[in-house]
Amino acid sequence: MSPLLSFITAAPGAGAPWGVALSQTAGVLLLPLVWLGIAAQIEAGLSGRRGVRLLQPARDLLRALRKGAAMRPRGLLALALALALAALAPVVGPSSPLAFHGDLAVFVGLLALYHHSQRRAGAPSRSALQLLALVAAVLAGTQVGLDELAASPRWTVALACAAATLLALRVVAADRPGDVLDHGLARYLDGVVAVALSGLFAALVLPSARGWPGVSVHLLVSLALAALVGTFAARVARPRPAARSLYFGGAALCEGLGVVLHLRGGE
Repeated sequence: MSPLLSFITAAPGAGAPWGVALSQTAGVLLLPLVWLGIAAQIEAGLSGRRGVRLLQPARDLLRALRKGAAMRPRGLLALALALALAALAPVVGPSSPLAFHGDLAVFVGLLALYHHSQRRAGAPSRSALQLLALVAAVLAGTQVGLDELAASPRWTVALACAAATLLALRVVAADRPGDVLDHGLARYLDGVVAVALSGLFAALVLPSARGWPGVSVHLLVSLALAALVGTFAARVARPRPAARSLYFGGAALCEGLGVVLHLRGGE
């Protein structure tokens, strides 16, 4: 095997930080298009619609970029928030090369800012209870990292945090009118955040899939979650703006519960 190939395919932590970083970057940028395509095809098939193509999200994104959608201040902010959030998440493998102790607080904060950036002008803001839940989740997140939660052997921690990711995924996976950003760009950014949450969910439900051999299983679980989201979207009405805030508040509470359970266990 050539030195370059050995460098790229080496396991995380085995002297190939650039290979891991490149894989994470490619996953953050490209996986959302596949994730959205799978979800859209499943939803269209179960809804009796035809003509939805796997690469349709890529076409919509290119069309939006040609129109300069990302150059608007609102688009640049949402783009930066989505990419920063996904950079912290275990997208390609069971851990992110940028992981650090307390990164859970940054992850939750970025998710909240992204959710706020997509809110319509004049839409009702979150209630005091939801804001309190968010603050509590961020404060709890300063005590632990994403990797630490994913590696926790306690099933109660994984269950609470997995519920948090699913509730947050419900917020970003629902298709919505492109009233804030161009529809193609908005859907792509939602896909980036959905991939980040799916990767975190995979890391939580597969705590033993460590190292490069577990990457394929990790990706399969993330893409399977896209199929489940498509199935759910075909059967259940999309949440209204006010309901999205409730989903996010519930996600914050579940994440805080998972952190408390983790810390009480002394792990």
